Amino acid sequence: MSKKKFLDSLKNKLTILEKNEVNNIIAEYSNYIDEKMENGQTEQEAVASFGNIDLLVTEILKSYKINVKQNKDIINNISDKLINTIEIFFNMLKDKEPKEIMQIIIELLLLFIMLGIFHLPISLLEQLGKSVFYILSNPINQLFYIIWNFILEIIYFALVVVFTIRFISKRYLTPSFEKQSKKTKTPVVVDNLKTKKSIVKIMVILGKFMAICLLFGLSIYLIVMGLILGICLYLLINKVTYIGLYLIMLVLFILGALFFKILFSFVIDRPLKGKKLVIEFVVTFIFLGIGSFLALFDLAQTSFINKPSQNLERETLTEEIPFEEEMPLLGNISNFVVDESLNNVQVVYEYYSNGTKIRTNIWKNRDGIHLDWQLDSFHLESKLIKQIIKDLQEKKIYNYYLNPQITIKANQKNILAIKTLRQKYYHALSHYSSCEFIRTYKVINIQNDKNMDYVYLTIEDEDDVYTVKLKKTIVNNVVVGANYEFVFRTYQSYIDTDIEEIFHDAEVISINKTDKIGKEQKQDEYCRVFY
Repeated sequence: MSKKKFLDSLKNKLTILEKNEVNNIIAEYSNYIDEKMENGQTEQEAVASFGNIDLLVTEILKSYKINVKQNKDIINNISDKLINTIEIFFNMLKDKEPKEIMQIIIELLLLFIMLGIFHLPISLLEQLGKSVFYILSNPINQLFYIIWNFILEIIYFALVVVFTIRFISKRYLTPSFEKQSKKTKTPVVVDNLKTKKSIVKIMVILGKFMAICLLFGLSIYLIVMGLILGICLYLLINKVTYIGLYLIMLVLFILGALFFKILFSFVIDRPLKGKKLVIEFVVTFIFLGIGSFLALFDLAQTSFINKPSQNLERETLTEEIPFEEEMPLLGNISNFVVDESLNNVQVVYEYYSNGTKIRTNIWKNRDGIHLDWQLDSFHLESKLIKQIIKDLQEKKIYNYYLNPQITIKANQKNILAIKTLRQKYYHALSHYSSCEFIRTYKVINIQNDKNMDYVYLTIEDEDDVYTVKLKKTIVNNVVVGANYEFVFRTYQSYIDTDIEEIFHDAEVISINKTDKIGKEQKQDEYCRVFY
């Protein structure tokens, strides 16, 4: 290393001191080098005699009563390592032939493809969380799902960064770290140090700005999770023993606190102990695994009932509107009731009077007739809370609708027209939320249609027999006499029990053979997957 590069590096590492003190130190070491050169040493030998520059800086700062540990800040160490790796990597490329550079590019592309494949387990965990959390009522399920995805994606991103750095270092840069000049036997250093340090400072400032924004979001997250933990403690006191779910909530709070600690330390330049942080994360994820196992055990013993509890008081509001043939009824309709005495359409809103007060708000535009409502007041009465706790003690979860259930009453002809218009409208909206469910039927007959793209399937369940026309691409290898799981997608908020109504209201998206019989067969009463 030359005298100039040594002094420039020393100056940059001593920026914590006052400017005049740094200048005095640089002048002093410049004189030391000159004296050594006058005594017969080469410039490189004189510089090398001071040993490792980082150890030298530590000793200098100690003399000023500033105690600096080599690994005082895990975030700075990681960022320095990342920047150094990038710098050395691009310097290494300068000495490569075009053929070698092309080989490196291909290897890196394969690396990124492999990292993309490694995201598949993360995606599966996200879908698992989605299926579990959507058992809960909205908006709690959405909140938990967002938190779950955030944690998983942060973990994946951290693993990708660490793995990529280690791969590049071991595959391409290991010789560069040990590379020495044949004449001077001194380590290779990076040029343009000042310029690169300026870029690093800009990157750190931008990183801190992003960290502050994330800290704001994490603060809200921790407040919400604190409230959820308070609810969990209240339920535990009342002998609602979902220990696994409580442990998961506690772990999610701790993980949020750990990320908050890391970001906050980065913003204020506070040192972090790397080993302690790693141990905290490892222990936290061990408890997350234990909580997940216990939660699955608890949920397996729980009955999920997709209807309101009959033990709670409900109130109804009824509006009568004229039937309009070209105007679909838009809204979260829960049920249809046939009443041949009606010429018009009755819209019945049913809701828990223990917790809410609502009023109807039906309006029309060019899309259709919107069956809306407005919340006048929201309050949690003790009766509602006590009933929910009692149900949870019995391992039962009802669909405690905060939103009203909307029932449409009309004659058979009008109800059929209303359903057809709704399906046509919602199928045209690619962004509209839908859900999937499974029903199992036995195929008792298959008959080709005149149109070769379709076939007729005659199916049966315990109560009924029905013939349905389906696309041949969906039917595939279906045979007579076997049981099949029909996967449906619907835009309704309820699932009917009648075969004809199900095939009319929902779309068949796949048919899969099953060996399950009797009560083991899948007969979903509620949606398994939401979109």
